[in-house]
Parts: sequence; structure tokens; C-alpha cells
Amino acid sequence: MKLPKHRKYVEDDFDLDELIAMQAKNVERSANRKLIEKLRVVIFFLALFVAYLTFVVVNYYIEVINNKLLTDKARSLTVTMDPIDGTSVEAADSSPSSALSSAPPKISRWVDLTEDESPALNEKILALREEFGNDEIVGYVRIQGTRIDFPVVQGSDNEYYLSRDFSNRESVTGAAFMDFRCNLDPLGLNTVIYGHNMRDGSIFHDLRNFVDKKYLNEHSQIELETLYGKSVWEVFSFYSTDTGFDYIQTDFPVPDDFYKDLLPEIVRRSMHFLPTYAGPGDRILSLSTCTNTGDLRYALHAKLIEEEKSERQY
Repeated sequence: MKLPKHRKYVEDDFDLDELIAMQAKNVERSANRKLIEKLRVVIFFLALFVAYLTFVVVNYYIEVINNKLLTDKARSLTVTMDPIDGTSVEAADSSPSSALSSAPPKISRWVDLTEDESPALNEKILALREEFGNDEIVGYVRIQGTRIDFPVVQGSDNEYYLSRDFSNRESVTGAAFMDFRCNLDPLGLNTVIYGHNMRDGSIFHDLRNFVDKKYLNEHSQIELETLYGKSVWEVFSFYSTDTGFDYIQTDFPVPDDFYKDLLPEIVRRSMHFLPTYAGPGDRILSLSTCTNTGDLRYALHAKLIEEEKSERQY
């Protein structure tokens, strides 16, 4: 056989189609290897993401459980200290809508810590401060028959306790906190308390139930105990609003700014017609939480109907 001039051996002959096929297979193998490597990277980061989500969810529920245990502990402490005559708060809750029926609710003992004319301080709040190591605990709020039953703190701004509980530890639940601008003694014209609308039912989640007028009528009184006294408030308005309505104002250079401008608008916005009237001379308590729908807020307002303060010691 006569070979082409450029071929020295018969073995040098080859099949071009076979070469092209082999090259194509090599390219395919290389592409598959690259795809596998990419899939490995994607799976690795997906696993990291799933692990992170698992950590976040588990951590969330751990903090929720810790908050429940913390709140139960505070509630237990206040129940043991609340009555002087030995009657527990729970026993007195057979008629949630009549907190003032027969006799007014008992308040905790008072202890005079000074020799001047300063008001005595509420021993219950002092005990909460000592138990949870936080001197910014300034009160205790309760709506009988609901899960709103826990300490109230007051920081130097309205941000700190959004992510810290009343024991001053970081927590997704935050705490119920009084507006830093509010005065404790005496209470101002509009005392504002904020709290998260937690989906597990804690903090101010139960405010959403006031959309139902029957529920509101059955839970129409709010008890607020502070360092300087105990007060009972009657609900007169409930509504949802965006942040454009400044219902959380606390400072009024003259009372007319409150009685002629803010209070009538609060009354007008109520989604329920209520028999309780709030007008000139009244002081109000405002509870505020998110609706978890956009920028809307739930606002519950109650007027002061009973106040008991410590007697000054001379």
C-alpha cells in the first residue's frame, strides 16, 4: 500500500469523525464536572441557609419560651404580693368587667424609704426591680382575663426595649415600655405604653381582640400600678391607624392642646360606640401596638377612673 507523503506509518492513519466524537465527549465530561461543582457549591450554601434559618427559628422559640417563663415568674411574684387580705388576683377575676365592683382592688404594701416628704414607693415594683435586676421597671399593667399582665419598663428612649425584655436581656419579644417622655408622679394627660404584637400571644397581642366589641365590653378596665400608686382606667376608644395620626403625644404646653385637639380626635376615631365619655379634666392611658399589617397600629385608650397613691410620711 502506498502511503501519502505526509504519512510515515499505516498506524498514523486515524478516523476524523472518531476524533471529533472523542473531543465532544471530553467537552461534555468537562461541562458535567463544572455543573457538578456548581451544584456542590449551591448545595453547600443552601445547607448553610437552611442551617441559619433553623437556628433563627429555634432561637426565636427559645426566646419566646424564655419570655413566657420570665412573665410567669413576674406574675407569680405580683400575685403573692398584690393582696393584703390573702385573696388572689385570679380569685377576684370571676367578673373581669367589674374590677371596681363592691370594693376597689387592693394594692401592694407601701414602704417609705426617705425621711422627707417624698412619696412612699410601691414595694411590689421595688421587688420586681430586685428580682430581675433592672431599675428601669417602673410599673405593672394588667387587663383582667387577658394575657396583658406583666411589668412595664421605661428607658431613656423608645427604641431600647423594642429588642430587650424587662430583665434587660436581648429578646425578640421586647418588653412593654412606657414612653420615655411620660411622667410617673403625677401621671400626665396622656400616659403611653408600647409593646409588640407577638404572634405567640404575648405582650400586646391581645389588643387585636378589641376589634370585637363584646370582647372590649368584657375587658374594659385596665389596671396600672407604678412606683407611686395604683390606678384603674376605663376604655373609651379603640381603633387602628397609620403613623400619620400622632396619638402618642405626651407633652402639652397648655391643657387645651390636649382637650381641644387630641382627645376629641381620639374619641372620634373609635370603631365602637362606647358609653364611657372622656373630656376636659380627664387623664388617659394609651396602649399601642402594631397590627402586623403595613404601618398600621392598634390604639386602645382608657380614662382614669380611680387612683390610689401612697400617703406621705411625716
